[in-house]
Amino acid sequence: MTNSIIPAVTRCCAPVTDPGSWRSRQCSKRATLMHEDKPYCGTHDPERLNALRVARLTEVNAKVSAVIRNNLIRQASDKIVALAIKWSAHADAAYGNDWQHEWELMHDTLNDLEIAVKELNAL
Repeated sequence: MTNSIIPAVTRCCAPVTDPGSWRSRQCSKRATLMHEDKPYCGTHDPERLNALRVARLTEVNAKVSAVIRNNLIRQASDKIVALAIKWSAHADAAYGNDWQHEWELMHDTLNDLEIAVKELNAL
């Protein structure tokens, strides 16, 4: 019988930290794939971890974008309400002595209102 070198089971090269410990050790799982000439198990596969990280970031970005959009819609809606109240006040005052000035203010307010509605629709 000749002495032959039997290859040992290759372990995953990823460092693992136990809960409550600051030290890391080599993963004890059997390597199932190679990535950049390094052995990894399915749990520590860099491509899979990257895909999970990208999916998680995409989900977080979608939630943050929705919150920002809702805040912008709320601000635009508040602006539209304020402009409508302002227009109504000018309309009530237009029946007084200085009606031409009030009509000009109403026209300016209406233009601002149209711009605010377009901004809201663009969101």
